[in-house]
Amino acid sequence: RSRKESERVEFLCNKYSSDDVDVAKLICDDHPSENLAFRIFDTDMKASDLSYGDLKKQSELLSKGLISKGIKSGDRIATLMGKSREYIITLMAIWRIGAVHVPLFTAFSTPAIVLRLNGSRAKIVVCDETQQGKIKPSEHFILNHKIEVITTANAEKTPNWAVRWESLLTSNTAQFRSTKLAPNAPIIHIFTSGTTGQPKGLIVPVKALACLQAYAEFAFDLKPTDIFWNAADP
Repeated sequence: RSRKESERVEFLCNKYSSDDVDVAKLICDDHPSENLAFRIFDTDMKASDLSYGDLKKQSELLSKGLISKGIKSGDRIATLMGKSREYIITLMAIWRIGAVHVPLFTAFSTPAIVLRLNGSRAKIVVCDETQQGKIKPSEHFILNHKIEVITTANAEKTPNWAVRWESLLTSNTAQFRSTKLAPNAPIIHIFTSGTTGQPKGLIVPVKALACLQAYAEFAFDLKPTDIFWNAADP
């Protein structure tokens, strides 16, 4: 590894290892507001752009909505969603609060979802219309704790046991301040696949962001002007 690369790695380690890391600020808010954050393609291949400024504004609104539900730093929020504008905003809102993201693979059946929701003790699961049937109250969807379901489905497709995602985009204009976290604080609670035994919960801490950014820069050779497409499921 060159000296320049070593210095860059040291910089990234320090960036994400201070005593008060503002994850939302580092990932989103520090970027110029007009810059492109994501380009989302619908199933009909129609594209829509999401700037860093819009991502900041929308995720702040959703953060306030989640806080109104009693969510606080350290709480687990699961997502059972495909790629979408709402998914990205939800992730940023989770991290603004200092809450922990529990990703659920959209190919999971209800038992696999229940295992992970119980294991993480998630307080909320956010889903989209195509996935909400898997978490409908039934003899197969039984948790050992109370959970609230939030769906991005429109009003006509939202069942009476779920809350509409858009209803949480509160118009509260009070200033929002992101939660600051220690480097070892969890930001993701993910489970192993279970191919060699019972799935196990693993914690991804704030400081792991240094590894993720270093991998993007050194393995993928990504530059600030590049567009990166991740073909994997969220």
